[in-house]
Amino acid sequence: MFRLSSRHARLAVATAGALALGACGPDKRIKELSAGITRDSTLRIIGQGARDDSGLANVYRQEEYLKDGHMLEVLFFAPKGEKEGRDSVEAKILTPLVLQDGRLVAWSWAGYDSVAAANSLQQEITLNK
Repeated sequence: MFRLSSRHARLAVATAGALALGACGPDKRIKELSAGITRDSTLRIIGQGARDDSGLANVYRQEEYLKDGHMLEVLFFAPKGEKEGRDSVEAKILTPLVLQDGRLVAWSWAGYDSVAAANSLQQEITLNK
């Protein structure tokens, strides 16, 4: 089902680098992210200053996809610790963090949309961007 070709993987890493350079939004935690860091490092960075010690601090929602033996995970970063089912937020408040096989490949709506389109993923989240 899910498979990033080497061309797609290079594109995802290049996109992630470009997005990191142009990261918009005031949250310094997003600016600390870099392509290729592990899931644990990603969670540690975005969880800075959080009161939630669940392991998914500041993650509003999580999506997982398994395709062709590869795991794709999307964590929707909520800077103030909002949680789906408890809080209602606009998509512009969230930042999607896209991980492939436990490594960060993109962190923005453009990156999320690009990876989803490249892999024919049905996006489950219905937020107004």
